[in-house]
Amino acid sequence: MNMATYIGFLQEGVLGAVVASVGLVTPSVIIISIIARILTQFKDSQKVKDAFYGMRPASTALIASAGMVLVSATLVNLTAFETSGNLLDLFLWKELALAALILILTRWVKPTKGLHPILFVVLSAVIGIAFQMGT
Repeated sequence: MNMATYIGFLQEGVLGAVVASVGLVTPSVIIISIIARILTQFKDSQKVKDAFYGMRPASTALIASAGMVLVSATLVNLTAFETSGNLLDLFLWKELALAALILILTRWVKPTKGLHPILFVVLSAVIGIAFQMGT
């Protein structure tokens, strides 16, 4: 998703990012909607409940793995650190500050705590574009 949005942005700007993102997500949404309709027929089946219960650890590990990859790609600059040996070069400070701000706003600031996560994703995209234009 990140790569499609980024490539779309590089090719055609914001409109390209939106079109690439929608184009990537739409087939998955359609397929998941069809599967969800089929699975509702089996929602009371103990075998289906047991299968989903067994999948929880695997899905948790996959989500955690994706999170680790995302953090290492967006908050850490291992190449710069290896080149300079300076610990301050290890982190991408603007991105780290933005991540900390989002964490604070979503966990500890009451007025923003209940806002939908997509709002923070959009806000982060706007800030990212602003950072990119400033450099």
